[in-house]
Amino acid sequence: MIIFGTRGKVLSNKNATKKLNCKNCSSQNTVTAFTSFRYFHIFWIPFFPISKKITTQCSHCKQVQYQNELNEFELQTFKGITNTKIPWRFYFGLILIGLFFALITFTIVSSSIETGKNAKNPEVNDIYEIENYNNGKRTYTVYKIVDVTKDSVTFEMNDYEVESVTKVDDLMREHPNDYSEKLTVSKEELVKMYKTDVIHSIHKAKE
Repeated sequence: MIIFGTRGKVLSNKNATKKLNCKNCSSQNTVTAFTSFRYFHIFWIPFFPISKKITTQCSHCKQVQYQNELNEFELQTFKGITNTKIPWRFYFGLILIGLFFALITFTIVSSSIETGKNAKNPEVNDIYEIENYNNGKRTYTVYKIVDVTKDSVTFEMNDYEVESVTKVDDLMREHPNDYSEKLTVSKEELVKMYKTDVIHSIHKAKE
């Protein structure tokens, strides 16, 4: 099974009319130009074109000439009448990749905006994913809000840490009640923790 590779395609040239005489059989105005290109694909999905060339054929003697066989005059003449753009569908793979990264970026930005809003409006039972950096090592844990006053927020700090942010959900599931120490910070400090990326994300309290 071919997973990836290249394929060829001949473009439909509406303006590819007979313009030149054939050097092989001397027939008049019998040489027609066509544009072909090759594109890279993965499975059946075209990703991007990798080459574009002009090919000519005489309708009388059927001689075929490739772009590297054309002289400068012939090349410029045929470029003028075969200026056919490669259809957008042959960039489909690149478009998909672009949309994928655009979606990831949008999701990250939206999540960051939402986290910033939540950091300014703390509520009891909100759970904060916290990133710590000590001795060149990053670890992650969770803080749970147990009290909110006009100027401050009090957390209970989970007793456990994990080495990857992807494992925070496992920590929350496996140690839902393992909070033994408390930490009180001002609301200004809380916002600063968000701006300096100490707060990785916020899980709002379930209503």
